[in-house]
Amino acid sequence: MKTLELPSVHEIRQVLDYDTETGVFLFKDGSPAGHLCPKGYRIIRIYGRNYRAGRLAFKLAIGHDPEHEVDHINGNRSDDKAWNLRDATRSENNRNHRLRRDNASGFKGVSMEKRTGRYRALITAGGKQQSLGYFETAEQAHKAYATAAFEMHKGFACLG
Repeated sequence: MKTLELPSVHEIRQVLDYDTETGVFLFKDGSPAGHLCPKGYRIIRIYGRNYRAGRLAFKLAIGHDPEHEVDHINGNRSDDKAWNLRDATRSENNRNHRLRRDNASGFKGVSMEKRTGRYRALITAGGKQQSLGYFETAEQAHKAYATAAFEMHKGFACLG
């Protein structure tokens, strides 16, 4: 979905009520606002345009448009509570992704080398993958990944 400039706080408040603690949006008539799109974000149509609820919530809670993307800290794209939203670059937002469904090792940043039967830890930083080494167990590899992720990605490190 293309990022659109958001309506003003005043314009949003004319048509929507937003509870910062629950993240729930209601139209002024009391009906629920928006729907979940296939990617898991809540989409709300106002003034003839679709907006991600997280962006609207950010603007209402903070008072201005996010400079970049809105990151859902807990990884739940439909959880639009004010405390759960932060402005993030695309790179920062990508670091906060959960374990992929197709991950066979069960640990983020870990894959098994079929040839040797050992586990390899990898992390991406600055657009480049870096090897953190080979380990006898997936748990050892994940520990190396976790240490590097917290060092390199700080508050955007997500372990799975």
